[in-house]
Amino acid sequence: MALEKMPKGLWARANAISGWLTRREGDLLYSLCRSPWCELGSWAGRSAVILAARGPGTCVDWFREGNQPSHLEDNVPSTCTILHSDFRDAADLVEPGLRFLHLDADHSYAATKEAWDLYMPKLEPGGHVVIHDAWVYGTVHNPWPECTMFVEELMADQEGNGILHVYDVERSAAFRKL
Repeated sequence: MALEKMPKGLWARANAISGWLTRREGDLLYSLCRSPWCELGSWAGRSAVILAARGPGTCVDWFREGNQPSHLEDNVPSTCTILHSDFRDAADLVEPGLRFLHLDADHSYAATKEAWDLYMPKLEPGGHVVIHDAWVYGTVHNPWPECTMFVEELMADQEGNGILHVYDVERSAAFRKL
């Protein structure tokens, strides 16, 4: 399946927001996302703006710069529910029936696995999950080796994990739930 490109105007809106998501990774999110969706780690909202173009969803993020908010509320449309919370504390607030999940929060092995374990049961079969900062195929410098380790373990036992690895785009690894 070829990835659908997001509209140029949508990328212009997203790219005006601080963040590390690239255009190609944005196309991956846009192509795979279906509503309802949930994003763990929305920060200022660059990726959330792209996801919101596909319909209503939930942003979960605890980030603050000092005492200043990340401006997530200023950047995402009102169709997004924003939960200023650690993903662990928000898990009970996110309803089952998700069709898309974007994991981009704490990048340690333990936290990535915990986010997977808490939110994957909420994802419908056939839905997609994208893990950002997976760096699966290596780079000169991988700042998130524990996240990469978790993703490589998922890929090594896809059937046992009930998933199919469908894409790698730059730092993002995408899976479909079986």
